Order: sequence, then C-alpha cells, then structure tokens
Amino acid sequence: MRRHVLFPLFAALIALALPTVAGTADAVTVTVSQQAFAQGDEVGVTIENATGGTIFVPGCHPFEVEGFKEESYARVQRDKCRSEGVAKALVPGTHELTYTTGEAEGAGIFRISVVYGWGCTADRPLGRARCEDFGTAVSGSFRVGG
Repeated sequence: MRRHVLFPLFAALIALALPTVAGTADAVTVTVSQQAFAQGDEVGVTIENATGGTIFVPGCHPFEVEGFKEESYARVQRDKCRSEGVAKALVPGTHELTYTTGEAEGAGIFRISVVYGWGCTADRPLGRARCEDFGTAVSGSFRVGG
C-alpha cells in the first residue's frame, strides 16, 4: 500500500523540479536577417517567443551584440544607457528589432544575445527580485566587414 502513495508523491516532486516552458532552450529563438553585413548596414534581429506566455527583455538594450575574440564571445560596448528603463514585454509571437553596425565593433564575427525573464512584474525594470527566472537565447554567427 505504501508504494502506491509514494509513487504519485515522487512524480509530483519531479514535475515541480522541471523548468517552466519559458525556460526551455528552444522556446525563445533569436535570428538575424542575413549572415554578412558591411559597416553601417542595418541588422534585422528577430526574437521569436514560443513560450505561450509573455517574456520580458531589458528596456534599454533588449539585446546585446557579442564579438568573437580570443576563442570566445564577449559583449561589444554600445551606447551607454542613461537609465535601465522599464522592461519591454514580448507577448508570444515574432518581434522585429534592428541595430546599425558601427565602428565600435569593427570587422569580425558576431552574434546577438538576448537575456529574458518570465513571471516578471510589468512596468518595472528587469531584475531578479521582480521575475520568476531568466533565460538566454543567442543567434547564429554573422560577419561584419572583410
């Protein structure tokens, strides 16, 4: 009789430990409009939210540009934000953003990185105290210049 009681309890504990839909690796994807750009070109960035719920990205820079240097990716310094800004809510679906390649990144290999939260308090800056959890999605690599 004890086995029958313990098994549902054990199954419930495992289900609670699994990540929520927003935390799965392929629920949020990031793509860029093409694989090669010249300096000054506009890069189309598409964020696809397939979580079934709203996700939140930083209000100032909803994505980061990362350059490949010394065998790893590192964040490229862009215009500084004067304030963090209110987190931008992305409902399920496709969201199109852009940025223009500049001299800051120079020529090389890059990717786009998006840190997103779910279960966040709306109309507030993104933060650990205001979100259930966070995930990161990255695009494939693309080349700028040369």
